[in-house]
Formats: sequence, structure tokens, C-alpha cells
Amino acid sequence: MVANREGLDAAPGPAILRPPCRASLPLSADPRTRFQKLAERYASGDYDGALVLADQLLREFPGQAPLHWHRARILRALGRLDIARQALEKVIELKPGYAPALLLRAEIKWESGEEAEPDLREALALDPGLARAHLMLARRLAGEREAESAAALDRAIALDPKLAEAWAERGERRHRAATCGFGDEVAPDPDHLVAASGQRYSRSALQAARSDLETALDLRNDPKVRLKLASLLHDLQDFEAALAAYDAVLAVTPIDEPRHAWIRQMRARSENGGQGEREEMAGLLEEALADTQAGTRPTLSGQIAASAIEATAAAVRGGMSMEEAMATFVGEHPDDVIAVDVAWQIFRLANEPLPDYRRSELAGYPRFMREHAEKVAGEMGKHGYRIVGDYEPVHMAPQLAGPTLVRIYAAADGVTCAASYRIEPKWPGWIAFLLLKLMGRWQRPAVFEVMTGFDDGGVLITNNAKSAFAQRGRVDLLSLPPETPLPVIHTRHRERIERYRREHPNATAERVDTEERILAFEARVTAARCEFRRSIGYVEENELRQLLGAQYDRLASRVRAKLEAMREHAGG
Repeated sequence: MVANREGLDAAPGPAILRPPCRASLPLSADPRTRFQKLAERYASGDYDGALVLADQLLREFPGQAPLHWHRARILRALGRLDIARQALEKVIELKPGYAPALLLRAEIKWESGEEAEPDLREALALDPGLARAHLMLARRLAGEREAESAAALDRAIALDPKLAEAWAERGERRHRAATCGFGDEVAPDPDHLVAASGQRYSRSALQAARSDLETALDLRNDPKVRLKLASLLHDLQDFEAALAAYDAVLAVTPIDEPRHAWIRQMRARSENGGQGEREEMAGLLEEALADTQAGTRPTLSGQIAASAIEATAAAVRGGMSMEEAMATFVGEHPDDVIAVDVAWQIFRLANEPLPDYRRSELAGYPRFMREHAEKVAGEMGKHGYRIVGDYEPVHMAPQLAGPTLVRIYAAADGVTCAASYRIEPKWPGWIAFLLLKLMGRWQRPAVFEVMTGFDDGGVLITNNAKSAFAQRGRVDLLSLPPETPLPVIHTRHRERIERYRREHPNATAERVDTEERILAFEARVTAARCEFRRSIGYVEENELRQLLGAQYDRLASRVRAKLEAMREHAGG
């Protein structure tokens, strides 16, 4: 059999008589006929029948790479990933340098939660025209190397304008990037649309996202993409089009499926020209004001949203958004929405992306960020801290409302580095945002953080970033109150260094006095934090009690179940 790129046009050699298999063709049939029948069954979705024919042909022609290739694709379609991997290894053995096989192996690794980038890079080196490899690389780099990820996605679309997944991916990203902040916290702009919650969106960015999603749907009618389009149309305030999109998704979603009720709830926000959302907001406002006047404790939604702000620096590797978590894990139970919300906040703490800091110019950031950076530089300069540089934390972009200034410092002792930043938290959802605003808890945290590492693996961090989550293991975190004076943070950290040296006399502090060393240290700290979260099963009992408050007994087991489902979904 002569192998070509897809192996569909190659004719098998002479047949060997054997008893016919279930769903197979008689072995007396021409091998080429059986091979074509295999392709037809695969194309029609009859994967079991296609597999029977592939196994039959491989018994006759075990050395033919195209047969192993098709068998691998069939097994992948059947969800039998481990066996598909074995078939791919045989393809690569028989036909080294076959880029599609490397791409398929990368996709299977991705689905299994394994590292896929080396295979993707090798496949693209062999065949730069593999559009799907560029798409997979874009997904792999999302949240870590955003500029490179965006370029790979654009390249995928340029190479294959009919690749619906790439258009949908870019449309979803543009939708997320269209958020501009809240109400009067953002300068008025003719391009802005203002939602009932006060959230501002860029009209032009939403239009670009709409175009991408509609192109994806023209290429392939996917209800999941149409649901994303419906949400975007609501934000674009094209409510009639949003309702039509929701109705189209509901028409193909069984009534007894858990997502059906959730989609109907989303649809209600667009009813009567968006009045549904305004009415819901008014009801929540009334309820929240009543709670505030009665002096009751913050509601559960407020606690969850506050924890979201505290955990801003974490983002789920692989790009699972809150919307995707809701669509995937919310079931029929009325408590599922809250349980998934809490579980997602916890899950992302154990899946932080590797740090990706890009050099940037101070002038490009909002005034409140610049003022904080200058204040820290002025005060801490008196204690021997020098500025290493100003950076954009690309890896944190999915969790932030917009560009965020991070200023990095090196201390005079050579073994202490620091960072200052003041963030505009990303909108946590209109319910949580409203409650936070009413309780005066919607803030722009102004953080100063000092770090020192030792050659025995220990790390000391001292900051003024209040958190509901503990950090132990190799990373010892001390979170002081937000109002703590900057010199006090420095002094407390120095005391902790001396204590560590007394308790670990053989440990030596590592030098973090250059950009390269500091960024490498940041990556090590991130890995250690994630390792600690996983080692404790993602969340400790006292943390969960603090997050859920009076609702602990009702929700704790459900939150843990959703957390476990997310872990399994992500492959471990």
C-alpha cells in the first residue's frame, strides 16, 4: 500500500482468506473496496463498524501506516484515547515525520491533561500549513503568552478560513476583551455600551466578536457557539437577536437536560428589550438594601465575589472561564449555580498559569495605578529598594478588567525582591457586583508584596493582600492588613528572614537581584502554590467554612462534588 497524506486513496494488496468479522465485508471483497467502505463508515459516524474493518485490514497488512493512521482516528472518535495513542506511535514508527500524526497525538495529550506543546511545535516545524496545529497552539498558550497565542489563532484562520473552531475561539476572546470597566470608574466614550449593572463594553469590540461567531456558525451550526453568540448579542443590546439565538439553542436542548433551565434563565434577561435584567437587578437591590438596613451579615453572593477578588491572580490553565464552568457543571439542583461558582474560585487557585510579564511603559496605565507605583517607589527607595522594571502581567489578563501595572523591585540585600500593583478587578457577575457596591466592598486593592527564597526550597512572602485562603508547604505567606504601612511590611519580612535562618541554619538565601532571576523565582513560587493546593485536596475545611458561612451545611458537600468534577474534567 502506497501511503499518501490521508491514506484514503491508497489501494491495499491482495487479500488473505479468513472468517468474516462482525460488521466486516467478506474477505473475498477487493481490499480497495473494503478500505473505501471503512472511510465511508468513518465519515457517517459508524465508528464501531469502521474499527472492525480497520482491524480486519491490519491483520492482512500490518505494516501499512495509513491503516494504523485511520485506526488511530477511529479510536480517538470512540474516546479510547490510550489505544489511539498506541496506534499513533505505530504510525510515527512506520512513517517518521508525518505531521498530522504528531498533531493528533498532541490533541489526545491535551484531552488527557498532558503537555502538548512539544508535539505541536514539531508538527508545525514539519508542516507550517497545519491550521489546526496553530489553533491548538493558540489554546495551549492562552493565559500564559497571550500575544503569541493571538498570533497563532490568526494564523490558523488565515491558513484555513473554513476552520469553524478557530473563528469561534477568536470571537469568544474578543467578547471577553470587550469589557471596559464600570460606570463612572471609566471615562465616557461614544463607543461604550452600558449594561444595567453599570458594566461598560466596547461596541466595536463586540461587533468584531459577533462577526467571528456568526462566521463560525455559518461554517458549522454548533449550539454551544450559538449560546455564546446569544450572550454577546445581549451585551450588544440587540435583544431581539439575542432572544432568537437563545430560542434556537433551546429548540435543540431537551427539556429534561439540566442546561435547559439555565439557558431559559439566561434568556429571561433579554426579554422586553432587556427589561428582564433590569427587573432582576431592581429586586436584588431591594433585597440587598433591606439586608443592609437590618444590619445582617453579608450575603453568600457577597462573600463569594469577595473571594473572587482576593484570588484575582489565579487563572485556570487551559482557559476554562466562569461561563464555561457554569455551562459544564450546573445541573438541575437550585444550589448548583452557587456551588459551581465557589468551586471554580477554588479550582483556579490550584491551576495558576506560569507568570508571563511583558515590559511596558508607565504612561500607558490609569492614574490610580501610576500613583500607587510612584508612592511605593518613593517610600521603599528609602529602604534600599530599586526599580527593576514596569510590566504587564499577561498571564493574569483573563482575571483583570484591563491592562494592569506591576512594578518589580530588587532590595539592597540582593536576596529580596518585591512587587507593587493596584488592580481593577474583573466584573464578578452582576449579582455579586451589585452586592459588593452596596456593602462598600468593591475596591481596587493596592498591594505591596516582598519575597525571599532559599536553596532548600523554602519561600517567604509578606504582603498586605487580605486573603481567605491559607498558603503553607514550601511557601510561607504572611498577609498583613491592607492598611499596613509599607515600611512595616519590609520590617516584618526582614524579621521573618532572620527567623528562617535560625531555624534552617544550612539554608542559604537565593539571589534575586536581576530581572531574569526574579521572573524565574516567580515561576517557582507559582508552581509551589499550585502544588500546595493540590496536596490539600484544593481547599481546607476552615477555608470552606469561611467562604460559605451559614450556608456551609447546605452547600459544602455540593461544592466539593463540583470541585472533584472540575478536577476530573481537567484530567487530574
